Amino acid sequence: FQDNPGAMMQAGIAYATEQIIDLIANGIRGVHIYSMNKPDITAAIMHNISHIVEAVNAEAHV
Repeated sequence: FQDNPGAMMQAGIAYATEQIIDLIANGIRGVHIYSMNKPDITAAIMHNISHIVEAVNAEAHV
């Protein structure tokens, strides 16, 4: 990734997404994302997990 910062960023987003999905699958209902003042990264992660979060929230209200 040294020569491709964009690919490094995408790999980080994918890794964070996988970690959050694993946390949600194991019962964690809240995470805090430290993006180091890079809101695009947080937005990408939230986009990736939005359907999962919606499903979990829907289950919680049944």
